Amino acid sequence: MSTENYRETFRSVYDSSKDVDSAIHELKRNGATQAVSVLVLVKELSLSLPEADRIVFNSTAWTEAANSTYKWRNEFGDYLEDLSGM
Repeated sequence: MSTENYRETFRSVYDSSKDVDSAIHELKRNGATQAVSVLVLVKELSLSLPEADRIVFNSTAWTEAANSTYKWRNEFGDYLEDLSGM
């Protein structure tokens, strides 16, 4: 599915319900990743990247992935810090 299709999916749910969490669930159900979901929120709701990321990360659709995502982000941050210290 293209980004535009995901945006249309988001709009169809959000426009009728005004419920971002439901719209994120529908995106995920249709195969969107967390990153694509963030991009859709940035484009559709005119949010900053950190705002959209926070909403997707804390959504009920992605609850089961939150711990592994948090761990990965911390490990990646540590890796980047190690690189900058070289």
